[in-house]
Amino acid sequence: RCLAILGALSCGKSTLLASWSTDDALFPPDSPAHAGCLGALERQRRLTRQCIVTTTVCATTANTSHLLSLIDTPGHPSFTDEVQAALRLADAVVLVVDAAEGIVAQTRALLRLALRAGLPISLAFTKLDRLIVELKLPADVAYAKLHHMVDTLNRLLADELAALAPPARAAQRLLDPARGNVIFTSAQHSYAWTCASVAALYARQARRTARGASAHRVADAFPTATVARHLWGAFHVADAEAGHIAAGLSGGPHPFVHFALLPLYKVYTAVLGAPSSKELTNLAGSLGIPLSQAETRADLPDLLRTVCSRLYQGSPSVLVDLAVREVPFATSAAATNRLCRQLRGGGATGDGEVEDGQVTTDAVCHAIQAADPDGPLVLYVAKVRASNAAIARVLSGTVRREAALLVVRDSFERASMPTQVFVSSLALRHGAACASVESAGPGLVVELGGVSASIDQSALLVDEADPALAACRPCVPLDVPRLGAVRVSVEPLLSAQATALAAAVATVSQTYLAGGSVTAESGELSIYGPTELYLDFLLHDLRAVSNLEIRLSDPTARLLETVSAQSALTARGVSANARNVIVMFAEPMSEALASALEARTVGRDDTDRLHRQFGLDMAAARSVWAVGPPDARAAILLNDTLPADTDGALLETVRDGIEQGFQWAIREGPLTGE
Repeated sequence: RCLAILGALSCGKSTLLASWSTDDALFPPDSPAHAGCLGALERQRRLTRQCIVTTTVCATTANTSHLLSLIDTPGHPSFTDEVQAALRLADAVVLVVDAAEGIVAQTRALLRLALRAGLPISLAFTKLDRLIVELKLPADVAYAKLHHMVDTLNRLLADELAALAPPARAAQRLLDPARGNVIFTSAQHSYAWTCASVAALYARQARRTARGASAHRVADAFPTATVARHLWGAFHVADAEAGHIAAGLSGGPHPFVHFALLPLYKVYTAVLGAPSSKELTNLAGSLGIPLSQAETRADLPDLLRTVCSRLYQGSPSVLVDLAVREVPFATSAAATNRLCRQLRGGGATGDGEVEDGQVTTDAVCHAIQAADPDGPLVLYVAKVRASNAAIARVLSGTVRREAALLVVRDSFERASMPTQVFVSSLALRHGAACASVESAGPGLVVELGGVSASIDQSALLVDEADPALAACRPCVPLDVPRLGAVRVSVEPLLSAQATALAAAVATVSQTYLAGGSVTAESGELSIYGPTELYLDFLLHDLRAVSNLEIRLSDPTARLLETVSAQSALTARGVSANARNVIVMFAEPMSEALASALEARTVGRDDTDRLHRQFGLDMAAARSVWAVGPPDARAAILLNDTLPADTDGALLETVRDGIEQGFQWAIREGPLTGE
């Protein structure tokens, strides 16, 4: 299983991922996770620029082991391109929310990205200790805050899913702590729990207080599943002494407050009150946890961490339980069907299922859906690391070192022939560490060496020996603008180094999915990015890669053109032999259609919607040839030729070239040369 950890800046994603791993050598408890993966500028800015893959073996509370690939993603809005690449590799998403800061704009944006990728979503509240120690909220107020955040996210989910999935399926995707897809954590004090694990804690306490042979009968008879379902929702505690839970919100405290939050509050109050060693020993005895005399004399933060981790024993396993329960297996039908939709085309339904007619089936789709380790070899490269290693997911077959593959690039420019590459190294990444492997099968996220030189940013790798795969079309490209809103012009200090600088820019652009460059006719080299912070990181890496002294202009906004009225004159082109003529003109489209194209909710094949919803006549709706490239989608190419004037079959032979010219013109800009 592969999970993407999403969340806003500084919400605790990396620390949560560290607690998922049981390898203390790679994740020391006294140092930040992934410290070895972060560059100097990232450590200085205290933020992550690129996604980091950690593949590890984790154990559940039932003591079964599972191989998980966890992808830590950047939280800053400038690096959303890395999040989109991670979503291409993942089977599910864990959305991380700081319990104290709550839901922010970036949280909402990430939730929409995950939904449009069709991935199951779970929720993790981090920094739960801040509600108690910093905000000092009473238990019932803390519950109200958590409940409000869950309701807010569910409203966002319902609104987004209304257009993507049937109501019955949409209801199954909502977040519900009673169902087990919401987890409450504090990495600072080493605990994580769900409603089910709290119910299991009370079952252990009942077994501990029972005597002799009756202890097993008490534990077995404890209604763990029933208690877990009643800890969230419209219930109240009717009898606190007996622990009776009744329907309705009035008549007593909420079960979540009484059974989950109040015991946690009491632990914090008792430990932070600086009690004596004897009082701490009595507290530990009442909770049924061992505590030595040396541990009672530890500093309060260490003591609190020890008490909480032993009270909520198996906290990392609770996280693994969440992954195993909520994430489809990498080779399951739900996972492979979603990958077909995402990589090969078709609108997302948000539930990972394929509906008839929505996916163009080809040899690659059949291979992905089969997910056969002995089948044809297909890999998807989501991004290239700064070390020139490619991060890829094995979709079908088994990849080995020295394997011969063909690169099918993700772009609208159609290459005449795929490029052949050989896998020089194959490894599983664990944060900063890298473990070489001989082979890898379907579902694994691996690091490939020797293939990045032939990859622009993302690509499909297929088996060279399979002719059906070699003739396949490219995957749907990432919805990331290559030319961002901010531009800087660069030039080397020595003009003779211009060629070396251009080569360095091309190398660095591989690792920056939203970064692009354009060389003007005058020779001026411009680099584009979504924000100044993004360009700051890109230029930092450019200096490191090129080892050149460069001069920069001040950042400026990128200029674009639009159409305000129908062309007064037509643009006319004549072939060299004067026997072929093409005539073009431009006119504005409706704002509703432009917004739908940019949101990717309508495509060139949606003839009925273009006619009924957006006002195109049926002839125009049927003659849509192309939509603008990913960074300028609000443009449509229509074939306005008449059968009486034009040979349709002959026109189809040059359609690819016309579409490519249209997309180039929209991307580059016909007037300003941008």
